[in-house]
Order: sequence, then structure tokens, then C-alpha cells
Amino acid sequence: MNLTFQSKSKLWPWKVSFFLLFATMISYLDRQAFSFAGPVIKDELGLDNGQLGTLLSSFFLAYGAMHFFIGWFLDKFNIKKVYAIFVSLWSLAQALTAFPKSFAGLYSCRFSLGIFEAAAQPGAARIISRLFEKKDRTLANGIMMSGGSLGAIIAPLVMVFFIHHTGWRTGFIVLGAVGILWALLWLLWFKAPDSVLKGTQGGVKIITHEDKWKVIFRNPKFWACMMGALFTIPIIHITGAWLPTYFVQTWNMKLDVDLAIYITLIYIGFDLSMICTGFIIRHLCNKGITPGKARKYVLVVAGLSMGLIGFISKSPTPLVAVGFAFLLNIGRAAFGSIFLSFNQEISPARVGTIAGIMGGIGALSGTFFVFLIGQISKTDGFTLPFIIIASLAILGTLPLLVVNWDKTEKPCVQG
Repeated sequence: MNLTFQSKSKLWPWKVSFFLLFATMISYLDRQAFSFAGPVIKDELGLDNGQLGTLLSSFFLAYGAMHFFIGWFLDKFNIKKVYAIFVSLWSLAQALTAFPKSFAGLYSCRFSLGIFEAAAQPGAARIISRLFEKKDRTLANGIMMSGGSLGAIIAPLVMVFFIHHTGWRTGFIVLGAVGILWALLWLLWFKAPDSVLKGTQGGVKIITHEDKWKVIFRNPKFWACMMGALFTIPIIHITGAWLPTYFVQTWNMKLDVDLAIYITLIYIGFDLSMICTGFIIRHLCNKGITPGKARKYVLVVAGLSMGLIGFISKSPTPLVAVGFAFLLNIGRAAFGSIFLSFNQEISPARVGTIAGIMGGIGALSGTFFVFLIGQISKTDGFTLPFIIIASLAILGTLPLLVVNWDKTEKPCVQG
């Protein structure tokens, strides 16, 4: 039985993927805005790197913990309404970040943002898994997830403008309003049958053999993804939190247009890789290579690209450092879109839950490493942190390469 929705228009699912791209872009805009404004906020409130690290990690602490619960909501209830509610709530938390004038107030807002943003990627993954066939999911995921790099690209430009013209606080209010507008448009535009909204056919929930928890826990695919979530998923959280501060402290750069351009260049690599990875895998599949093998070929290159970040301390100029970060993002983007495709194939009826578990593990691991790097960089700079990041890339990629992702699924049953 095919669990994916067969649309009358072949283009409609791709339109949905692009619509979800903007939601992902907004979520990364919201989290990255604080990271880029971090040095200014730190000086305004008299904080040190350790305290800034605590603020940055507070988002991931809440984000990670909520992932373990959010998947149940996404799999059980109407995905259209649930997704809109969470986008609205995280946008409200973002806008409220403009008002606190104390460490405690900012911590509360960042923590709230993390709670509600937990629905962003698992929710989008849930929708895509019901709309796309297996061979198309990596590209659809890549389109959706490329919104993250767009958000990261736009965030420095937006925050530089607000910091130098109206103040960083105004920026948070504007970004919050944009998210609420997206949620309203989503409710008006997205129309789909119950098979997409609720995962049902004829009012009956579709269940497969692979959806039983005892089968999931015996599945090596699940544990390979757990390792990827624990070690490699946190990289995007770490670099998103600390790259601006790295360039400010290591290369004595200021929060101006030059730094914004550097960060933009770095995240362009992320965006290009997200889209190209999907097209490369589709091309390999059309040549007769199985989806599992095609993804593994790309994953090897991605792991090597990420591992090179360990040499960033040898950079003679800031531009060379940008090059290393660019390669890191190319690899991490390819890893991310493939990893999400793997998540979607572990349990067809529990995509939101599985993606939530993996996202939760990645975010909690990211919380630890964001905090750890704040403590290390406070006294020893960023050489060791980037070696840690390179090690995480390798440790998270290897387990995914040893699993057979082309194993035939058992027939579906209703329950």
C-alpha cells in the first residue's frame, strides 16, 4: 500500500515544499537573530561568554526537550492547524524578546522560543512524508530545509540594519510579526485530504509492521539515526550560535556589513548543497542506483567536507576561515537532507515522532556543546571547539554508512 497522497497536480506537492521553505526560513531567522546580535546584547547587559553561552544554549535546551513530545501532536492531530499554532507561538516569543532588560528575562524568552520552534522541522517532515515518494523526498526535504540557510543568510543583514538604525530590539518585533503573517497565510492556502492532514484513509489510521515500537527499537536504522542525531545534527546548532562571535573575537571584526557578507557566503554553501544533494540523488536513482546507495555516496563526500573544519585554526586570513566554514555547511546541509529522508523511512506512521526524537537528541546534544564551547572559548579560544566539531561530523556519519537502507519494507495493514 502506498501511504503517500497522490495529488491531481504533480506540481502541488512541490509548491507545498516551497511554502514550508519559508516557515523554516523564519524559524532560523528567529534563532539566528539572537546569535548575530549576541555581541551587542552581551555588551549592553554586561555579560561574559559563559553567560552568553547560557542564553544561547537555553534555546536548545527547551528545543531539545520539547522534541520528545511534539511528534505525538504532529502525528495524531490535524497537521495544518497544529503547525500554524506553533509557528504563531514561536513568533510571539520572538517578538517578546525585544522587551526584557535582564539576563533572566532574555533567558525566559529564548527558552519559550525553543519550546515552540520544536515543531518546525518535524512538522514539515511529517507533511513531506505524506506528499512525496521515496525517491523525491531528499529533494523535497532539501527545498524545505534550505529555508534554514536562507534564514541564516538574511539574519545578519536584517540585524545589521536594525542594530545600526533602530536598535536590535525592533528587529525582534518585526521578525515576530513576519512569522504570524506566515501562519495566517498557511491556514488560508493549504488544503489537503485527511490522508495528508491526519494520516488516515476512510477514517482509519494507516499502520505498518515497521510502526510497532518493538520493531522500531530492534531496527538498526533507528540506532544509526540516533548516532547521527547525537553527534552530527548538533553541528548546525553549534556553528549557528558561535560563528559570529568566532569572527568577532578571533579576527577582530565588527558587527557590520563585512561580517554580514562573510556569514552570508558561508550559508550560501548550505543553501546550494541542500538543493543539489536532492538533484544528485534523483539523478543517481534514475541511472539505476538504489536510493540507499545513492544517499550513501553523497554522505561520504559530506562527511569529509565537514571534517575539514578541524583545520580552520590554520587559516592565514578571515577569507580562508570562511572557506572552511563554507565546506562545513556544504557537508552539513547534504547530511541534513539525507538524514531526514532516513528518518522518514523508519516508521511511515510515526514520522513526526521519529523526527521529533532525533531532533530532540540533536538539540539536547547541541545544548551541551554550545555551552561547552562557551566555557572553552572563554579562556582558550576556538581552536579546540572546531576540532570537536570535526570529530562530531565523522562520528555521526559513519553509523549511517553501515546500515542497509534499501531493505524491502513489509506489507502495510490497517489498524
